[in-house]
Amino acid sequence: MRVFKSFDTDADGRISASEIQKLRMCTTTEAKEMVAVVDTDGDGFISIEEFGALLDDGESDALRTAFEEYD
Repeated sequence: MRVFKSFDTDADGRISASEIQKLRMCTTTEAKEMVAVVDTDGDGFISIEEFGALLDDGESDALRTAFEEYD
């Protein structure tokens, strides 16, 4: 998934709040909130599966729009 890879800047297979913060130029708190909304397994990161579920479910339109900016 190209969008996921654009956020996963260190290519470790997960998106961290710090990666979101750098790319979105938002506050640490905002980035952590974005991760928390999507992080269903509670590990503090967004996996490709969690990211895909976000795009499929459309539960958070604002967050989805933020991620889709990079598509």
